[in-house]
Amino acid sequence: MANILILGAGSMGMTFSFPCSDNNHVVFITGTHLENDFIDQINSKKKHPALNCDVPKSVKFSKFEKLGEEINKKVDLVVVAVISKGIKWASIELSKVMKSSERLNLLKGWSQAIRRTLIQ
Repeated sequence: MANILILGAGSMGMTFSFPCSDNNHVVFITGTHLENDFIDQINSKKKHPALNCDVPKSVKFSKFEKLGEEINKKVDLVVVAVISKGIKWASIELSKVMKSSERLNLLKGWSQAIRRTLIQ
């Protein structure tokens, strides 16, 4: 069982959380600085507004201001699930709070490294 942190609470981050939680991994989704209201809606209604689906009970959501706190817990994998224009921003923000980049993967399609993490 891995501890997975997903940066980005949009459709891509939420969709990626399903196979992770289905395979008994611990999943934390931290929204970007633009998703604070979105995170409030998800936490209050337990439903993803864009996908109109229930969120898995095991997936925890937090606002961007908690990124440093969440990422420095025992996290095995960090997944960046932001739009392409946000990759530079995400890398700058992650470099401020991460001690090492060895746990980092980008999510644009399914990479072998991410698949291996989900299956193990």
